[in-house]
Amino acid sequence: MNRPLTSIFVLALLLLVTAPAFAASTDLGISVDGGALHFPGEDAAFYVTTTVNGALTTVDSITTTLYLPNGVTISLTPTAVGTGVYTVTYSVPDDALTGFYAIVVNASYSGGTFRGAAVKGFEVSAGLQGMQGNILMAIGGISEQLSTIESNVLSALSSMNSLVSSVNSSLSGQLTGISGQVSSAQSNLSSSISTLSTSVGSLGTTLQGAITSSQSSIVNAINQATTNTQGSVTTARDAILTPIGQVKDQLNTISVPGISNVLTYEYAILGITILTLLVAIALIFLKRKQTS
Repeated sequence: MNRPLTSIFVLALLLLVTAPAFAASTDLGISVDGGALHFPGEDAAFYVTTTVNGALTTVDSITTTLYLPNGVTISLTPTAVGTGVYTVTYSVPDDALTGFYAIVVNASYSGGTFRGAAVKGFEVSAGLQGMQGNILMAIGGISEQLSTIESNVLSALSSMNSLVSSVNSSLSGQLTGISGQVSSAQSNLSSSISTLSTSVGSLGTTLQGAITSSQSSIVNAINQATTNTQGSVTTARDAILTPIGQVKDQLNTISVPGISNVLTYEYAILGITILTLLVAIALIFLKRKQTS
């Protein structure tokens, strides 16, 4: 047998044998998405998508199985919501087991030519559910405290408003009283100033009259005293000069040469001195008389 022909035959045979394998290698793409933590009493919802060569494709067959933590399985029915898009919902019982759950999805397309599977795990926890009563109690306590605080704040604000109103009223009354007192004081001061001005004017007039009267009296007294003094001095002078003249006349009758002139001068000096003394005495006497 020709070796080149044998090689070609073997190669063709291999191609025929391996052709279905290449077609079957085009897998069905499946993805599952949903929450990772759920609690008893709530609905756990998941979304499933199926694709062929990257395009969303509605498959011929799809099954969903839920695996519980104790190994029990539950079949779930997916619901198509679009081309290649499905939803799966599991209502977690109130007494559900806590632990790790798993959803396994199997699908096929084109008479089983395309197959695929996917798994999604999640946890069911009763931690918060057990604390729910305490949380609600704490929230109730906080709400009650907030209500009390709000009431106290509102009461304080009301008291503060009342105090502010009272202070404003008191200040207004005091300001009104002070204004009235100031006005009264101004009126009294104006009246006092007017009275004082009148009194000062009257006092000035009285003092002016008294000064004028006193001045006239003083001038009259001085004139009178001067007249009296002049009369007294004249009288005293006449009383002194008369004896001196008599003495001088008697001396002149004595005819002793040279003595008459000397005696005349001596007696003249003596007379002047005595006259001066008498005038001084008269002035002193008049001054004492006016003083008394």
